[in-house]
Amino acid sequence: LRIYFNNPYNAGILNYQIVNVDKPNQPIKGLPKLQVKQGMNYFNIPLLGNRFFREGNQYRLKVTLADGQALTLTFNYQTNNK
Repeated sequence: LRIYFNNPYNAGILNYQIVNVDKPNQPIKGLPKLQVKQGMNYFNIPLLGNRFFREGNQYRLKVTLADGQALTLTFNYQTNNK
């Protein structure tokens, strides 16, 4: 999953989670800790191999910035294995 966004705040650990939209109270486990910097940030979050992702399911990524602003992205999980 490739994302990018502007972080106008100090560097630190990225506050993010991914949930299955059908199970919004159960965040996906096993996601890497990502270091966020001030300014534009580009990430490639590896999803392949995480057993909590299911082909064709819909997920929501939520990034929370230092001021509490939430950035969200909804996506369908698809692999190129078909």
